[in-house]
Amino acid sequence: MYASPKNAQSFQAQTQVTKANVVATAASLLSISASNVGNTPLYLQIFDKASAPNGSDAWKYCFALPAGSATLPGVAEAGVDFFGALGIKFFNGISWAISTTYSSFTDAATNTNLIVNGHYWTGTP
Repeated sequence: MYASPKNAQSFQAQTQVTKANVVATAASLLSISASNVGNTPLYLQIFDKASAPNGSDAWKYCFALPAGSATLPGVAEAGVDFFGALGIKFFNGISWAISTTYSSFTDAATNTNLIVNGHYWTGTP
């Protein structure tokens, strides 16, 4: 069993967005999950930045987000098995985006098909 940092916070995607800034200061990402009910595979991209990403930003991590349906969504998840018990440090902030392309952020996904959730912490555990 892993202990989580005492000041861990959760985040959820606002409705109908394909990108968001989670925290605009240094933080550690503990977990993230995304679901896709659309019939097109997408990419969950995570950025080390203090604002929402744009097309010229380079992602720090990228996960394939499979196509899905309303009854069987495609899911991408990463938690302690990937990030470790104390998470992975982001020095500028944590932002995420859902992209239609792997190599860079292409903001063309259908926003009503997506849900993104996760946990992060700031400070010392």
